[in-house]
Amino acid sequence: MIDGKKYGEDGNTFSVRIPKVEASATVRVKVENDYGYDEESSELTVKRKPEFTKGLKDVTVLEEEQLDMAINIVGTPTPNLRMFHNGNEVEASARIKITKESTETYHMVSYHNLPRIA
Repeated sequence: MIDGKKYGEDGNTFSVRIPKVEASATVRVKVENDYGYDEESSELTVKRKPEFTKGLKDVTVLEEEQLDMAINIVGTPTPNLRMFHNGNEVEASARIKITKESTETYHMVSYHNLPRIA
């Protein structure tokens, strides 16, 4: 037990359980005794598979309406995003915009006639 906290100990090796780390953290260890102290630090990166936190929803629009579909995804490193329409990959164009609003939110907006999306 150190500073009232329980650590796993095996000879000179200590293990510390970190309850939850999102994507990254700095881990710092300090040691000291009557003769001095030392410290080390390292960067911890948690790899995470891609996951939808907000997926696609069914939508109905009129032929001349603008279509805006949004999704939220997480993953480390940041996942690559590809969208498909009837099995064909949707490419950005003058009529179709695929934008990244934040690290997690993407939008696909189709302007004008929906049938020509792909």
